[in-house]
Amino acid sequence: MPKIIINSSIKSSDTTDVIKNKQAIKNTDLINFYHDGVNNKIELKKDKVKLTRDSKESLIILEFEQDKTIDGKYVIKDLSLNMNIKVSTKKLQIDDNGFKIEYDLFINDVYSDSFIYEFEWRC
Repeated sequence: MPKIIINSSIKSSDTTDVIKNKQAIKNTDLINFYHDGVNNKIELKKDKVKLTRDSKESLIILEFEQDKTIDGKYVIKDLSLNMNIKVSTKKLQIDDNGFKIEYDLFINDVYSDSFIYEFEWRC
């Protein structure tokens, strides 16, 4: 499995989370990396991206597909609480070394925020 270097940013209306020059492992259509106590797995398909974030406290699974609203999963582990989340993808652009996703997040059918997720990698 080849090692790669990743850069990413997730912007919402009031925050921006940035990862710079982080080492990851890429195997065909799967990227794995660990950051701030969270195991991250990104599955890349021709027209779909699936993001899994698993930590000691929570599990989040989001799927993105152009112009679709897809049910996600958000579990707060110590409370055994499963929250109903939906991801509405407004824009999905995938290229050879990255992707950009613009999406809205709904929690319990209530609008939460809009996000822009930019992700790129290099060998």
